[in-house]
Amino acid sequence: MVLQDVADILREHVFDRMPIRLLKLPEMELIDRRKVFQHLLPRMEAIDEQWIEEHGKAQPIASRKQLIQEGVIERARYAILSHTWLDDDLEVTYDDAKQGRERTGLGYEKLAKFCEIAAKSHSVDLAWMDTICINKDSTSELDESIRSMYRWYNDSYICIAYLLNTTSLEDMPNDRWFTRGWTLQELLAPARLKFYNKNWELLTQDENDKPHTYGSSSTIHTTIEKATGITPRELQYFKPGVDDIAMRMVWAAHRTTTRGEDRVYSLLGVFSVSFPIAYGEGVERAFFRLIEAILHSFRNVLGVLNWASRPLSHSIHSSRLIPSGPECYLGQQDVDLAGIALVPLKPMLLTHLGLRVRLLLVDTDTLTPPPEDSKKLLSEGKVRLQCNKDIQKEPTIVELYNVHDRDLFGPFRFTFKFTFGIWNFQEYRGGVFLRDTCAAFLFRIPHVSAPPSMQSWETDDNLTVEPQIEDESEETDLSSCKVDTKKVITFLSTTSINRELSNNDRLKRFGIKLCTLSPVMEREDFALLADILPVGEDEGVNVLKAKEFQDEKRGKKLGTIDEAEYLVDQLPPPSPDDDEMVKKLRKRLQDFLTELRKGAEGVLNP
Repeated sequence: MVLQDVADILREHVFDRMPIRLLKLPEMELIDRRKVFQHLLPRMEAIDEQWIEEHGKAQPIASRKQLIQEGVIERARYAILSHTWLDDDLEVTYDDAKQGRERTGLGYEKLAKFCEIAAKSHSVDLAWMDTICINKDSTSELDESIRSMYRWYNDSYICIAYLLNTTSLEDMPNDRWFTRGWTLQELLAPARLKFYNKNWELLTQDENDKPHTYGSSSTIHTTIEKATGITPRELQYFKPGVDDIAMRMVWAAHRTTTRGEDRVYSLLGVFSVSFPIAYGEGVERAFFRLIEAILHSFRNVLGVLNWASRPLSHSIHSSRLIPSGPECYLGQQDVDLAGIALVPLKPMLLTHLGLRVRLLLVDTDTLTPPPEDSKKLLSEGKVRLQCNKDIQKEPTIVELYNVHDRDLFGPFRFTFKFTFGIWNFQEYRGGVFLRDTCAAFLFRIPHVSAPPSMQSWETDDNLTVEPQIEDESEETDLSSCKVDTKKVITFLSTTSINRELSNNDRLKRFGIKLCTLSPVMEREDFALLADILPVGEDEGVNVLKAKEFQDEKRGKKLGTIDEAEYLVDQLPPPSPDDDEMVKKLRKRLQDFLTELRKGAEGVLNP
């Protein structure tokens, strides 16, 4: 007779923790959760009052429910398969099982061998394999399966990994298994994992092919690290969540899936987040939803910023600070974030306006490079930047798209300044602390304020400095600026000053502003202009680099005002087909032209 609370806990475990259906061994019968419960219930008779009392003595702080849960889990073991799919028509599917089709071919051989090894080598009588156990015709079941996949692998008694392209440890790193998206979590999640080669032979004689004891070392651990970049320590102590976000994205960057969105959905368990599955949304929108879920679920999310490459498409979200995919994190730098996440005074928020993030804003000087380096740096579009007030040890060479608004051999004559927005600082009430290595965004800010109507369409991000404690009413608005995401900028902070900076005096003394980046409109309006402006063949105008084109009559590069007026003049007549964004942009440009005609011309020109 099974105790009632034991039966209740078993039912909860089967319906909440175990897969939707399993294969009953050795007959390979496909059974649902109801039948799984019935199959396991007789085993629970062993969990009687005497068993609970004996185990309670060994674990005096465990509750009765916890003791029963341990007993249920021990008696509800199942094996799970990790593999790469054969061609669709070769795998045994759920539909094949329900229709009772003939069980032959390579797919059936794989299924049968997996079940045989699970039963004979690992002593389990329940098994799970995705091809046959998921009804993909049911969208609700597919959604639940994808969102529960990490847990199913994590709760399994043994994960059997079948490497179709491998015969020995020497060729194991080249196996297709290490290139697929879903197998990343299938490597990380299980507590016990055993690898089998193409002939279903063990690759090692170890009980567990994952590192599972402190300092354990095996040849297969080195092989796994070679294939994945995941160290034995990272593999042994992995926990789902946001520890080292950037590195986890790197693990996923080179993996592929048949459906593009699966590149993202296969990471839900890795980052311990969940959101509805929506095939057809596209991989970039799915990745945005992953970042959004991470930002909304955890506190220690600064690692999200440790990326460089192409930002998210403006058609998906306005923020320029959100990456477009895991591959953007291949440019991540070794940035010290230890302890920073424990004391966040301002939340990092993602809204329809953009990403709001706390920054230390430090102005920089543009240094004239040594004569031998001058022409080379400028021809490559690079400049040397030095933080003001000795915050930075050595100048940083950065690459920019638009630094050529000067004569190559003349003096520097930039119409804008560069500012570092340091994001990996530690903030506490009363001050901030700089790390040994600072990580920063690079902002390009005009030297003079533009007319209000111009700011709204020329701006990627709007920086508003938080009022200093000593003057609550003081607020500085750094009008329009653009953020550069080509690389993660890092530099050593100086050791000649105390890097602990007080909000009250030292921040002001060193010319540093503690600010919050809150994008008012980060949409790439210049990119939109490229679509709606007719560009003549003779002009060769690239509106994304408006500073590059020349006025043939004057024979010199045009200033900001002239460029904007030129773009306004090129606007095509309104069309009924214009969408709301085009209409909005057209009005802004026309308003800006009005400002020009009121006498603003020449303000921004040197």
